[in-house]
Amino acid sequence: MTTHRRTHGRGSDPRRFEVIDGTPLGVLWVVLPMLGAIALVLVAQQDSAPARWAGVAWASHQAASLWSVAVLCVMAAALGAAFFRRRVTFDGHVLDVRSTLFRRRVPVADMQLEQAGMMDVKRHPRLALKRRRLGYSVPGFHSGHYVLNDGSKGFALLTDRLRALVIPLKDGSVVMLSMAEPKALLAALRTAAAAG
Repeated sequence: MTTHRRTHGRGSDPRRFEVIDGTPLGVLWVVLPMLGAIALVLVAQQDSAPARWAGVAWASHQAASLWSVAVLCVMAAALGAAFFRRRVTFDGHVLDVRSTLFRRRVPVADMQLEQAGMMDVKRHPRLALKRRRLGYSVPGFHSGHYVLNDGSKGFALLTDRLRALVIPLKDGSVVMLSMAEPKALLAALRTAAAAG
């Protein structure tokens, strides 16, 4: 389902396209290791007997442990919230993809839409995500900038690699998106490109 949202400072309403949700349990791959680290800090704090520390040194150790726990809690909350940040909008000129901590804005003029289409990324070895350049990955979810198997660059917002809308760009990179209505997005992009 597509929705609309007004952009301040422009006269147009960008059209919003829904991303395939994937599994919300994927956030556990982010949060559980952080909770494990918090538990380790707390256990280490309990195992350090006060008798081994004299006055100020013990208080300093305890304060440092509490700060570590606080920092880990904030990081777990921030990374967990980032996991659900996924938005794709198109204002008639620029495709704007926001995913976790990353954002990619691509003008229609930079796209090779005649080569764009739905693909099973797993069946196209060239499109396999080889390594992260600056990305956020957990099993079943990939977000950010990657180097692909053929050495080219790609920006991914993938919750389902079996049904990815792949948009090649003129600079040799690609944008890969898991869209609920990929045909609607591709049609909107092609209509804008045809309009010049």
